[in-house]
Amino acid sequence: MKTFLLFLFLFIPTLLLSQKEILKYKIQYRYNFIWLNAGECVFQKSDTFYYNQKCTYYKVIGSSYNSISWLYNLKDTLLSINSNKLLFSETKRNEDNYHKYERYKYTYNYASYVIENSKEKYDTIKSSNSYDPITMCYKLRTYNYSKLKPTDRFTITILVDGKERNSYVKYVGFKDSCYIFTCYTFNGNLFQTGESLEIYIKNDKNHTPVLIKGKVRVGYIVATLEK
Repeated sequence: MKTFLLFLFLFIPTLLLSQKEILKYKIQYRYNFIWLNAGECVFQKSDTFYYNQKCTYYKVIGSSYNSISWLYNLKDTLLSINSNKLLFSETKRNEDNYHKYERYKYTYNYASYVIENSKEKYDTIKSSNSYDPITMCYKLRTYNYSKLKPTDRFTITILVDGKERNSYVKYVGFKDSCYIFTCYTFNGNLFQTGESLEIYIKNDKNHTPVLIKGKVRVGYIVATLEK
């Protein structure tokens, strides 16, 4: 579920998003002719200071409704702090009997950065162009879509659980005042390997994601922006 709620990305910055923003999505699950209202996800963006440096603070909260507790229980919170580069991220996941907490700090030195997680373990990765899922979501929305052609594909590097993963986003076309993209996902508890996500980005000044469709192992998940 976490991957589905957070996979929205892309390539050349020209757009300045609002400094503060709250977007709320309704999550539905579909299997054959059965539709269930499964939960909601809230994206928040604001300014903050991190070690006396002005930064952008991102927070994403995903939760399932009590009405489907017989099927699935989820309460995830993800935080990121960014200032041109990723500085801090935190993940709290509670999904049925699965519970996980991770906190990472990123220290940059030329073309590498040190990751310090909550277990006081340090890892160095020789790269400086990676994003975590949250910051990549917002990076996508800062790009200029005007020269896109169908099948244009953009490679991205994402940090997941302290490891770099190579993925891509592909432009499909323009429909109902929205740019449509598919995203390559990784094999896991929710998705299979392949272009499992379809994302609709509104042609407005903030490039607002209004609809996300995800093909999961069993059925589909649909996230719709609440107005």
